Amino acid sequence: MTDAELVEALQAIFDSAEAPDGIDRSDGYGEDYRIESVRIMPGGDGFDDLEVTVRRRRGILRRKRVARLVVDRAWREASDLGDPMSYAAYVVHRWRSSQVTPDSLVMRRLRSAAEEFVPEPDICWRAMLHNLGASYEVDERTDGIAVSDEGGTVLVHLTPEQWRSLVVEWEVASRADGGEDSRSSGHGPAEAYTRLDALIGSRWDDERHIVLFRGRLHLSIRAELPPVRSMLLRDPPPTVEGHVHP
Repeated sequence: MTDAELVEALQAIFDSAEAPDGIDRSDGYGEDYRIESVRIMPGGDGFDDLEVTVRRRRGILRRKRVARLVVDRAWREASDLGDPMSYAAYVVHRWRSSQVTPDSLVMRRLRSAAEEFVPEPDICWRAMLHNLGASYEVDERTDGIAVSDEGGTVLVHLTPEQWRSLVVEWEVASRADGGEDSRSSGHGPAEAYTRLDALIGSRWDDERHIVLFRGRLHLSIRAELPPVRSMLLRDPPPTVEGHVHP
């Protein structure tokens, strides 16, 4: 199936008067909102995206929202999302957390403050290794950090610079959530480590890798990008919060 054929098939599914079987309607799809259009756009990292335009059907705010999701053909096949219906279900499941939202002036200021607060990469890296070492066996390798527990070993593919960038993003998020107290937040390092620790502890047996993709950590059965979730989480798509397809 070509990209053009995929887009045509997806549009036909989303234009249907009634949501077909296999499409989750629990979040209001088809009644509260509809997917108005889809098109394939080049991603900045070499992987194509599906740009999804969503329009609310009722409520005070009826403005459109735009999301972008990975649509790379090889990744879809590896993730059992090769056919249009499976990928359409994935789009409905994931569009909310994949919305394109430009930074506001407030967020830019918070990011600037976070950049000043977060230490240099080597300091962040050593703190993370120290925390990991308190709970796991840790071995630094050329291709990442091998983290072992009773469930086996998972390889964390990160550099010190990438880890610091994650800490900065979590610091921005914690300051944004802190409201008036945001200037004294400082929770970014702990939040970033908590996220990493949660992934290590919740992996499935065949998920031997943790990779950074588009600013977020993901469990994966392979080191290559985009990440691919466990074969044990196929049909239906995983719905555990925080553990989803990219």
